[in-house]
Amino acid sequence: SSLKWRIDLTGDGDVGGFALPTFPADPAVQVYEADHSLRGAVQDGSWVAVATFDRAVVPGRAGRIALPPLELVVFSPSKGSFETLRAEIQPFEVAAGRESVGDLESFAAPGAPSPPVAAPAIRPIYRWGRDHAAPVGTLLPFALVVAAGPGVGIGLLSVVERFRSWKERRRVRALRPPTAAEALGRLPTEPEARLAALDAVIRLALAARVQVEVVALDRAAALASLPDPLRERVAEVSRLLDRARFAGDPSDDLLADVRAVVALLEGSS
Repeated sequence: SSLKWRIDLTGDGDVGGFALPTFPADPAVQVYEADHSLRGAVQDGSWVAVATFDRAVVPGRAGRIALPPLELVVFSPSKGSFETLRAEIQPFEVAAGRESVGDLESFAAPGAPSPPVAAPAIRPIYRWGRDHAAPVGTLLPFALVVAAGPGVGIGLLSVVERFRSWKERRRVRALRPPTAAEALGRLPTEPEARLAALDAVIRLALAARVQVEVVALDRAAALASLPDPLRERVAEVSRLLDRARFAGDPSDDLLADVRAVVALLEGSS
């Protein structure tokens, strides 16, 4: 029998292209990739992505089996560098299976010969004359429909392709971090969470402007790369946001200021 091994990886980046390292070859145990799923959502104003990987562990012998630690190299936004995550795996005991005894029973008489196998009937190859064809009466209605409306099949294929394309776009949107405009459309109502979400919106807009992942954004460097009027406007709204977060009271004017800054970052060159 096999064991199910599940690994959950949670972070605030893009897990769309993430894959687990290959398990090393070991005669005592074999590990197979079973299934995986990727999902993401905005929680309390922050992007949270989760990658779940299922593996099947098949022991090759009885006794105590210890798997090597699982090591993953990830980027830490707080440290600004890559670090190695290490997960120790608890050893497990494998008990030997019980040997069973079975009886093979035959209903043929001892020493009886095998029954003869009849040769298949094969029609001779026609070299002259005429043969008969299958009737086409049952296919005639379908042929008339196809002849009368060849565009029906093409239209159906077009609908299926558009539906498949729509599902693919939804899957991609679920795996990537939201855009600033998308985050503005689903702000939380609780004041502190709403202020944190507005700050995350500005970070998303800045990251999109300088074309970097939001987890790798250097806010000071991004501001320095903006034209003077735009840089001053973004800095001013950021200061207003900091003061509002200190007071814990987001105003409607502040939301309008953030929307205006996002429009400027997305629309100006």
